[in-house]
Amino acid sequence: MREQTRYSLSGALSLLAHALFVVAFVWAFNVQHEPLELSEELPDYDIDFIEFDVKKIEPDKAQGEVEDEPEPPPEDPPEPEEAAPPPVEQPTDPEAEAALPEPDPEPKPKPKFGDKTSKITALVPPNATWTLVLANSRIKKLPFRDSATEIMAPLRDFQLLIDDAGFNIWEDFEYVVMGSPDATDQTQAFVAVQYNFGHDEMRAGIDRACAKQGLVVDWREQDGIRVGDPRYESAELEAENPDDRQFVLLPGDDVALYLREAFVEQVIAGPDASKGNTSGNFVANIAKIKRYTYAEPKAGIQLVIEDIRGMVRVGPSFPIEIPSRAELMWEAANNPELVIKLDFLETDHAERAQTYWNDQLEADLKKVGAWDVAGGIISGMTLERDKRQLVFRYQFNETSARVVLQMVAKEFGKAMRYSKKQALAAQAAREQNWELRDGGKLLPSEALKLLEDAVPELPEPQPEPQPEPQPGPAPGPEGESPPPPSEDPPLPSIEEDPPQP
Repeated sequence: MREQTRYSLSGALSLLAHALFVVAFVWAFNVQHEPLELSEELPDYDIDFIEFDVKKIEPDKAQGEVEDEPEPPPEDPPEPEEAAPPPVEQPTDPEAEAALPEPDPEPKPKPKFGDKTSKITALVPPNATWTLVLANSRIKKLPFRDSATEIMAPLRDFQLLIDDAGFNIWEDFEYVVMGSPDATDQTQAFVAVQYNFGHDEMRAGIDRACAKQGLVVDWREQDGIRVGDPRYESAELEAENPDDRQFVLLPGDDVALYLREAFVEQVIAGPDASKGNTSGNFVANIAKIKRYTYAEPKAGIQLVIEDIRGMVRVGPSFPIEIPSRAELMWEAANNPELVIKLDFLETDHAERAQTYWNDQLEADLKKVGAWDVAGGIISGMTLERDKRQLVFRYQFNETSARVVLQMVAKEFGKAMRYSKKQALAAQAAREQNWELRDGGKLLPSEALKLLEDAVPELPEPQPEPQPEPQPGPAPGPEGESPPPPSEDPPLPSIEEDPPQP
């Protein structure tokens, strides 16, 4: 079949199929259904109910009863055991018992700061009633150290050995020890300093300091120990000078003493056990300052005051008994803790003081207007009593520590008649000296030498030429004096120009 014929036949068949589909669709819509006839009456149904007899059914009977288990036969009685032989005593071995490890002891509670008793009184002569030790190597890193400097600035010995000598108390000295039998008389004070720059620099500093105060130092060597005796150049001033203390540079090249002349010979002789607790014995301890300060290794400042009852007199109406001993420790930390211990003669005295502190102190301070100043610290203190001892504790932060030190410095300066102008001048001189020393890289002597070398030498003044003598007038006749020299006639006056119009 040809292709054209095949296409024509396919098209005709397709057209016929579509036409049949349309006809069937139209016819489906025209189909009609006959309606169903439904009866309106419902059919009748007969329902019969069947009755059943209720019976109780027992499950066991329905499924069969369970027979009881037979009882097990009785067990045979156990055969009697043979009796154990009596224990044989073993010989004791004391060495074996000693070799056994001892049980670990219970750990002791960690001690609080200031729990240990200070031992610094062994570093000063036995007649001292107050002792102060500064652990400078621990304090120098604290941010409020300069505030502590101002407390000591009014002291004459501080001005001599620190300011006038050109030293820095925190950077140049490792420890400073002070003690005295009379806190009101500075000429009685004992001073010891420990350093690592050697005796030669210390001696040079002493000479500089004494020269600024009009003193000269007579140095001598006695039994291998260098001793310096300062005196005023003026004989009149020296005759009225009550301070007879001398400088002693101890063997070891690191400790210098400033003490009364009466103790010098005993210090040179050294400790003598046959003499008991003499002033010579404390010198052996001075060489071990670090050991004695490490009784409380965290303490930056330790102060011990003894024989308080002999120094302080109060009336019978005073509310508490005066303690016999006081001890102060200031922790070398950015947030330091202050610990104050008061020792009383009797337990009853300590109890009364504790009651007064808790119940009456605030009211009494408010009456005199002192609570606004001291109330903050007193309220923050904790108080503990151990028999005859009261222990006060206060925790500072960096700011409060600086504020308290500044307040103490201000009041102490007033008591010592040390003016604010003097304090500011001394502070400026210390800062200038430290800058000159390049922050401690130079010793005071080295810095001063550089300063002297930097100043150009001035030429020596030349004597002024004397005018040649002029010949005098010729002598007159015998018995007559020469005529007086003629005076120059006065210059004519020059009239001022008239004012210009």
